[in-house]
Amino acid sequence: MSQDKKDSLITRRFFAPLAGIAVGLAVAGAGERGFVLETHRINQDQRNRVISILGEHRAALEGALNETLYLANGLVAYVQTQPHLDRRIIKSMLATLYSQGRNIRNIGLAPGNRLSYIYPEKGNEAALGLYYPDLPKQWPAVKRAIDQRRPTLAGPLQLKQGGAGLIYRVPVFRGPQHKYWGMISMVLDPQRLMHDAGVAPRVDGLTLALRGMDGKGSQGATFLGDPALFSADSVRAAIRTPGGEWEMAAMPEEGWTHGSRLAWLRTASLVLAAVLGVLVYHALASAARQLRVERLASRSRDELNEAQRIAMIGSWVLDLRTNTLEWSDEIYRIFELDPGKFRASYDSFLNAVHPEDRERVNKAFSDSVANRTPYDITHRLLLPDQRIKYVREHSETAYDEDGKPMVSRGTVQDITRLQEAENALRESEERWKFALEGAGDGVWDWNLQTGEMFLSAQEMHVLGYDGEGPAHTTMDAWLERQHPDDRARGREALEAYLEGRTPLYICEFRTRARDGTWRWVLARGMLVSRTPDGKPLRMIGTHADITERKQVEDALRESEEKLRVLANTDTLTGITNRRHFLAQVELELARTDRFHSPGALIMLDIDYFKRINDTYGHAVGDAVLCHFTSTTQQRLRKIDLLGRLGGEEFGIFLPGTDAQGAMAFAEKLRAHIEAAPAPSDRGPIKFTVSMGVAEFDPDDSVLETLMVRADIALYRAKEGGRNRVESG
Repeated sequence: MSQDKKDSLITRRFFAPLAGIAVGLAVAGAGERGFVLETHRINQDQRNRVISILGEHRAALEGALNETLYLANGLVAYVQTQPHLDRRIIKSMLATLYSQGRNIRNIGLAPGNRLSYIYPEKGNEAALGLYYPDLPKQWPAVKRAIDQRRPTLAGPLQLKQGGAGLIYRVPVFRGPQHKYWGMISMVLDPQRLMHDAGVAPRVDGLTLALRGMDGKGSQGATFLGDPALFSADSVRAAIRTPGGEWEMAAMPEEGWTHGSRLAWLRTASLVLAAVLGVLVYHALASAARQLRVERLASRSRDELNEAQRIAMIGSWVLDLRTNTLEWSDEIYRIFELDPGKFRASYDSFLNAVHPEDRERVNKAFSDSVANRTPYDITHRLLLPDQRIKYVREHSETAYDEDGKPMVSRGTVQDITRLQEAENALRESEERWKFALEGAGDGVWDWNLQTGEMFLSAQEMHVLGYDGEGPAHTTMDAWLERQHPDDRARGREALEAYLEGRTPLYICEFRTRARDGTWRWVLARGMLVSRTPDGKPLRMIGTHADITERKQVEDALRESEEKLRVLANTDTLTGITNRRHFLAQVELELARTDRFHSPGALIMLDIDYFKRINDTYGHAVGDAVLCHFTSTTQQRLRKIDLLGRLGGEEFGIFLPGTDAQGAMAFAEKLRAHIEAAPAPSDRGPIKFTVSMGVAEFDPDDSVLETLMVRADIALYRAKEGGRNRVESG
């Protein structure tokens, strides 16, 4: 047998085993990969279930928390608009809010940071009279709420009266100046709150933990469950709280499955690798695995949609690069739109927003993207049948490495029932609020549909109609009584409130009293009811006589203006004095440096001015100074600055002018002054000036550097024979 035949035989002998080994290795590798993928799928399925359950508990906890905390808003509005608090009304309101809240331990008011009102008093006696700055464990949270000018949720912490509590604090600012008045606090029972929300260390086959005491999120201490859960491979979710957030972590009680029950797949792949039919099995197994993954993904989506439906919270994703928007099924239900007939986009979303809220919503979202801040807003929806819904939206935006926005992800929650309850409470509070006339204020009640207006007896007293009791008039007649100069401002304030641009109607104006005099009044008011289609129906408010206060303010304002003029003006020439001139030049230099524009300073002296004084007297010298000032002002632009630095020394700053332009201007001014003698009772007085010009250099660290260069140039002009212009 030849060598060639032997080689051919060897090749045929080993070809099949080698091919079989190659296929077996390929199939075994594919089987091993299938084992890894299946293990990952099971783990992902387990994680999706935890995410779904965690989302339900997070939504339930946020709902239970917000449902109670929103009750404090009406009390805030009462304190903000009532100049003097009636203890009986305060106690009644606190009792009402306490009875309506589900997890409230007590509600209190702390004017000037001292807890002066609390309900119920029984069991909370130890808290009455507490002064927040004296409480080192509570004062930082109180001060944070005051500094940030927004509500905060602190705790859970141990209370002076015993037990633990979550403290919701709302700083109250009153009056046109928004001066800090005090704090409204609401103490919640954290144990009952967690129970109502179904949150516990072990629930639905999961272990849960909460951290973020005092709203510090991941930086806050753990107050529910095992802190070690935050160090494990747990699923986490943020819970928004007033002034901060909590973080919830969860994982299965038995831990994560790592695919131990799938060892048979590895064995099967090795067995099947011994036979060439494993290729067919692998294809079928891959198809089966894909089908199971799709079914599990569909089931997870269905469970998520069901959880969102129960919580009335939908989710959305907006791709800012492609401007495509995806809605969950719950958002379509909230908006009452058919997914098959409606194409979600940002513009179509804005069209569903109430027209009066549309601009505010668009600006809030644009600002959140531009400023990298969370998007959080409550607004109305106008449904196709003209019904109105209230929704609250949250979102955050992700950015690429260059800082460009990529994707915004958020939620929409239907809070219509909560808002309606809040509106009903607010209307009830307004009836209390304006039922009594306090501090001498008159009360008015306006029907916007008929134009009729009711004026109380105290209101008639404010107008000088003592003893005539209440009266009825119309809004048009009332506006006719206002001073003509104030009517436009009054109408603008009223329209701004009715259009929702201001939270309250507040306006100061003059009105004619019975004796024909003009009295200043401070008007306040709020809408207390609307028609079924949302149009304003009834408005109630007060009028306070502030005539004496206005007279004092006018006198103070006039005195301040006179002092300001005296402080900034040279009394002889009427131009800016040295101090004010240098301050103005400092501002211009900062603007010049920021915008990289030129600027020049001119220092000038009247030549031989002492000789003029000695020869003609100081009166003629003063006339020369005033003539020079008037002549120079006629040659300056509106943006140029002129100031008297002392005696016969003056300064001119030319914004936007380089050295060449400043030299040309100075030369023309010098020639003009030389040709224009100053008139006096001793006849025309001829005089000249010497000038030093210096252009601003970005390396000039301070104004003094520029002035020194201009002064040196002025000195050279004098040394060179005077009546000259030199540059420095």
